[in-house]
Amino acid sequence: MLQILETTDLTQIFAPYRGQLGKYNQWIVPQIDPDQYAGETDVIPATRLLEPEFLVDLLSRWDTKLGTNNLKVEASLWIKYYCNVIFPPVLGAMSLGGLGLDASLANTSLVLSRTAGLKKLEGPGYPIRAIFGDSPRTVIYGPRCAVPGQAERAIRPVNSVAELHQVVFKQLFEGHFAPLFEQFQSVTAVSKKVLWGSLGAAIFGFYQQLGDRVGSQAASLEDAPALLDSPENTDIAPGKNPLYHPVQLRFLNDAALPDPVRVRNSCCLWYKVPGAQRCTTCPLLKPEERAELLKVKAAKKAG
Repeated sequence: MLQILETTDLTQIFAPYRGQLGKYNQWIVPQIDPDQYAGETDVIPATRLLEPEFLVDLLSRWDTKLGTNNLKVEASLWIKYYCNVIFPPVLGAMSLGGLGLDASLANTSLVLSRTAGLKKLEGPGYPIRAIFGDSPRTVIYGPRCAVPGQAERAIRPVNSVAELHQVVFKQLFEGHFAPLFEQFQSVTAVSKKVLWGSLGAAIFGFYQQLGDRVGSQAASLEDAPALLDSPENTDIAPGKNPLYHPVQLRFLNDAALPDPVRVRNSCCLWYKVPGAQRCTTCPLLKPEERAELLKVKAAKKAG
């Protein structure tokens, strides 16, 4: 159980922003005792995802709701959901509270549902949330800290945003997503570019939420650019930054759609699900196809 990081810390960091966090509230939760999930869920070390037999079995069970019968597609779409479970509490705590969690794969446990949920991507075995263990690598950056007494406790202080980024990014990306994506590609043949693309697009949307709805200057001016606008960032990966510009904003030549729209840099393979069509952000769409899909989506939302 947590010792350096108390269970109230995350609650207090996110409490002022609950009304602006929208859909991310379901994943941004305080640390929970795994025993509370006994019965309808399984709590596993995240490192089990590196075991080929376990991974294939998990994806196959999860796919019973989608019915793709395609391991590559299963891997791409399961990761798309998984990303939203892992990074929001970590990057949110960093941007809104200056707290650097150790989100390495070895320090993460997963709560997996034994049954299917209501949404299409919630087949048996879908991830509900992550539990990050106590770690001496947890850090705090005082100027962002708003939780009384937190900066004075045993959490190791860092003296700059760059140092905070280094600690958080190394554990989350180099220590978690990089080895996970490597194994997913090896076992399922899904491209790492697709997986990093899904993660990058999700992070892009998250920081839009923090900037536009929450109004976080740290998120908009310091954290998002370091993650998404740096061609190289060795705290994320050696060489080219796999999160670099995951989404483009493009104008469509359509008077009914004057605002720029999001276009991902890679396809998540959703269109391979039986009965599905391409997403409005899919890079494989022609401009006129994207415009038509956006109009249909807007009409459904309006009426």
